[in-house]
Amino acid sequence: MTVFQWAGALLLLLALLQAILMLRSARQRHQFRLREMRLQSERMELQIRILSSRQRQRELGWQGYRKFIVNKKEPACEDVVSVILKPHDGLPVPDYKAGQHLTFRLQVPGQLKPGNRCYSLSEAPAVSHQDHYRISVKRIAPPSDQPELPPGLVSGVWHDEVATGDLVDVRAPKGTFHLDELSNRPVVLIAGGIGVTPLLSMFRHLANLNSKRDVWLFYGVTHKGQVLNPEELEQAAAAGPNFRLRLAFSDPGPNCEKGRDYQRKGHVDIHWIRQELNLPEIYSESPVYQQPEFYICGPPAMMKSVIGDLEDWQVPAEVIHFEAFGPASVRKLKPAVVEDSQASQTQYRVEFRRSGKTIQWQTNDGSLLESAVAKDILLDCGCRCGDCGTCEIAVIDGEVEYPDKEPQFELQTGNCLTCIGVPKTNLILDA
Repeated sequence: MTVFQWAGALLLLLALLQAILMLRSARQRHQFRLREMRLQSERMELQIRILSSRQRQRELGWQGYRKFIVNKKEPACEDVVSVILKPHDGLPVPDYKAGQHLTFRLQVPGQLKPGNRCYSLSEAPAVSHQDHYRISVKRIAPPSDQPELPPGLVSGVWHDEVATGDLVDVRAPKGTFHLDELSNRPVVLIAGGIGVTPLLSMFRHLANLNSKRDVWLFYGVTHKGQVLNPEELEQAAAAGPNFRLRLAFSDPGPNCEKGRDYQRKGHVDIHWIRQELNLPEIYSESPVYQQPEFYICGPPAMMKSVIGDLEDWQVPAEVIHFEAFGPASVRKLKPAVVEDSQASQTQYRVEFRRSGKTIQWQTNDGSLLESAVAKDILLDCGCRCGDCGTCEIAVIDGEVEYPDKEPQFELQTGNCLTCIGVPKTNLILDA
């Protein structure tokens, strides 16, 4: 072949390669457009389903307490009982978002006032028609270092007094701690002990939806006997290769085998989570599509540690979601620095009109409920974290704000929650 023939052949080969690359690029663009169209279609279907569910929740919800019958009680694990509840009136019940809770009012033997408690719904919402609710209640024992203290009164009622066929008073599902179904981020669920209940609901719900998101559940307990509904967890984890369950036992015992029964000896921490997800030391250095959002529920000590480590990892606050029922609810560990020293000494006059008492409230006095109790002013209360509504009272004059957590349900106009509210101005309360 002559030089010109070789040059012509080379040009033809280059043109052929260019055509192949253009076809490949066009095919990739077409596949990308198809994928985007499919994702948009799935997102639209999901939005329609969520809107329909919210509409049912609004239509079928109720104010105050409603009678539910205990349809079934069954053990969930060591010291935990699950309770299936159906409406006594036989009417439909509203949907709920995975992670939300119910508020109960139970009569406690030997107590003048009923006990108000919030319990997370511990199973996934129904895909179509919701006809029952399930909660899981742990028996609260005296602290190990103070065995002389009494056990949990209300948890004891659930375990020892409430029987199949009994009626209980229930508020409609509420709560801002719930799964963001429209997000495309990977999901990391972090649970400790009985705090797994709302996260079990989220884990199962994503599995039921055949979610394509990467979903991780990190769950810490003492030993195998404390794993709540292990069959349900394994079933959800088997929904697809994008679902992963990781168990940490602090005291596994001789009958537990690492790799078979659990993956880590010790506690759940962010270092372990980063290793499992293969993420860099700085959260933002990973690609956006690999940056997970976090849902956390467990004992206060665990939550403070985990949330503090997430903040040190530079995880944005908007992707850290957490819930802790009770007066030890976790607050952000790194509040903004108060530059004005006078701000920390803010004082307001709070008059409790029916009690005939007036106090001078200061910033470090805590909530209105805490400051009232400190002055021997008796106020009704239940959960002490803004969930049950027992402490709702009327504001005669002035304004109340909620610096750490918004109320979990719609207050009546002109009312406030004393357990999480603080004065914004001088106050006169109907209490």
